[in-house]
Parts: sequence; structure tokens; C-alpha cells
Amino acid sequence: MTSYLDPNLITHFPENYWTDGWALSFYSKAGVKSKLGDLVNMVKYNQYVENDYEVRLSAGNDILDTIKEFIASKYPRGSRPFDAAICPPSNLNRAFDLTHHIASHLESGGIHNWSKRLLKTREVTTMKQLSAHERRLALDGAYRFNPVDVPEHSKGILIVDDVLDTGATSREICKVLETVFPGIPKYYVAVTYIMDQKTEMR
Repeated sequence: MTSYLDPNLITHFPENYWTDGWALSFYSKAGVKSKLGDLVNMVKYNQYVENDYEVRLSAGNDILDTIKEFIASKYPRGSRPFDAAICPPSNLNRAFDLTHHIASHLESGGIHNWSKRLLKTREVTTMKQLSAHERRLALDGAYRFNPVDVPEHSKGILIVDDVLDTGATSREICKVLETVFPGIPKYYVAVTYIMDQKTEMR
């Protein structure tokens, strides 16, 4: 098990849409990426990696171990306030999907993966070049949740993300979940966050 959890880098992101939200590290600062930022960047964007899938899988497992360590320390299993996890649908077709990898492997800790139940109602453009306002408009009504094979009641849902930027995607997911599970608490954990967006999120 390899974990890169650094308590000094964990950042709290309170929000009206979720009960509690966290990012484990920054993505980059003054052009320098944190260790987790470097791993996320390599998994998502590096186009030329030898033994491509295996390298991404290894980095993904290091990120997974870090997320698991955080969850175990912040939300101990006996008193954990959520029993399901969900991740945003990817806007790109990738051979290795980091957030789906994380959500699916949290099941070993008793957290059910409901990610496949979050469906797109339409294709969504990549968000990278859009402003926060443009992202909210682009994502409005872009998702729906199919509750088939999902229990009617859950004590809480964890949203897992790789990079917290403007928070538009996660807010939209929270809105969708609230229509299906009204009043159910929602929690958020991102591997990294974009430094200059922290003020906006607050």
C-alpha cells in the first residue's frame, strides 16, 4: 500500500450542496504540482507513457490508497455517515478512468458504487476552457439518476472526484441526487483542487 496523504495539505471545502467536502492536496502551485497532482496529471493527460495502462493503473492505485486512508481516518467504518459512492461521468473516453477506479474499489470497504446509475441526458463539452458561470449553464440538467437496483434509503452518499476546480459538476450531481434522495446527506472528496479556485468555492 502506497499513500501520499499529507495532513498539512488536506483542505476543507464547506458548501451548501454537501454536508462536508474535502480535497487531499493541491493540483499545482506556482507551476509545481504536488505528488498527488503529478499522479492525477499523469493518469489523465500524459499521452506518451510506456506500458501505458499498467503505469496509469499503478498511479491510480496509489491515489486509491490515499483516498482510502483519508476515509478511514476521517470517517471510521463503524460511524461512517455514507454507505454509497458516486463519481462524475467522464466527458472523454479514456482507457483508464481514475474516478471510476476509485469508486469501484471502495466497495471493499463497504461503500456501494452507484456511479453507473448517474447517466448523462446529453453529451457535455469538456469543461477545461469554460468559466465557472459557463460550466454551470453547460451542466444544468445534464445528468439524471436511475435508481434501479439501488436501495430506496441510504444514510449518505460520497461523491469522489479527481480535481476540484469550480465545483460546477459536483453541485449539479448534488442537485440530481437531492431529487432522488431528498434530505440524504452528501459528502465530497477530491484528490486535488486548483489553488486559485478556493476563494470562489467559499
